[in-house]
Amino acid sequence: MEMIFLKKTEIRYKRYQHFYIDDNYNENLFNMIRKINTREKIVGCIFPVNAYVAIEKAIHENKFRKTFIHIPVKIGAFEAEEVGVEFLLKELKSVSTSTLATKVGDKLSSLKSLIAKLYEISAYLNDILNGNIEMNIKILYNLQNVFSLLPDIENVDLVQAFMVKNNDLMLNIYIGSITRSVIALHNLINNKIENKLNSEKKKSLENDTEKDKIKDKEKEKERKKIRKKKMIKKRIR
Repeated sequence: MEMIFLKKTEIRYKRYQHFYIDDNYNENLFNMIRKINTREKIVGCIFPVNAYVAIEKAIHENKFRKTFIHIPVKIGAFEAEEVGVEFLLKELKSVSTSTLATKVGDKLSSLKSLIAKLYEISAYLNDILNGNIEMNIKILYNLQNVFSLLPDIENVDLVQAFMVKNNDLMLNIYIGSITRSVIALHNLINNKIENKLNSEKKKSLENDTEKDKIKDKEKEKERKKIRKKKMIKKRIR
């Protein structure tokens, strides 16, 4: 079914059935952000969606009860919106804040887009072979240029160069993993030493408090003895 937005909280399907969206979460989140920082310009916020549909479930032969079940929901965007968001993200990124995680994420996203484009090219060529669409010479010429620019994998020198580069990258990853493990072990040892010192300090404090208590008790006993002696002297007099 295709959704057509009518109002802020109302959605109508093509079958003219009415459904309502609870947007209290977004309004509360917007108000909370405005309370924290009034100067901040809010572009958007998280949009969680849980969709349900009411169905009648048979309990007995002639008894039915309405229950809710989940239905799959996908929030999409137009192609122009996706392109605009991509350009905006490219402008926001800076070289100074580039990290290994961002580089890996960029490579994964580029590989995903490459796979999608290859599937699109394959579907286009299959449609031409099946006679569903007419052949466009310009598109085929561009595809030939793309595939002609691909490196020759059967060339021995090129394969060796790829292997050397791959080995260098793997060596860097190996050194990085060893360094991380050594730092983690070093931090663990430091943490154990710190915990041991803290426990020793606690024990010493407890011992000091116990010693102080014993001293206080001894002083109290001596005071009692002195008081008794004074009382005895007074009685003798």
